Amino acid sequence: PRSAAPQNLQSENATPPALSEGTPEEEDAFLDRPARREIQGRLTSLGFSTRGVDGAFGPRSRAAISEWQMANEAPVSGYLSGDQIALIRQQSAETYAQWLAAQPRRAVQPRTVVRRVYREAPPPRRNNDAAAAAVFGLAAGAIIGTAAARSYRPGYRYYRRPRWRRW
Repeated sequence: PRSAAPQNLQSENATPPALSEGTPEEEDAFLDRPARREIQGRLTSLGFSTRGVDGAFGPRSRAAISEWQMANEAPVSGYLSGDQIALIRQQSAETYAQWLAAQPRRAVQPRTVVRRVYREAPPPRRNNDAAAAAVFGLAAGAIIGTAAARSYRPGYRYYRRPRWRRW
């Protein structure tokens, strides 16, 4: 249920206090992630659905903030100021406690402790490509060198001598 007027009024005829316009810088100064979760929960408990309490003010949370600002005659910017945050907390003092009690409790899962084993640094990895190239280069050099040496050995029977050479 959305309230059209702030619930903190002492009498029906009292006027709400003038609220300042919120800016992103001022909002960041007042609200960290847990405080943003709290504000989202408080807005939801007042009837302005943020569609989830995650601690990040996305488009749905900004729309809920703007709706709250319009309902409370505050400057509509989608960002909260310090006095607006105080007013939200004051208005939702009772409803937020009830909303928190109605929320399902998540089972706390034990954290897995990862232990790091510190030991010597592993040996540097060899570049297998460079090793293969070196082996290939040596093998190619040996083959070419053998062929070149055979060409200058007269009478070697497995190698055909060039026709233009005579020994």
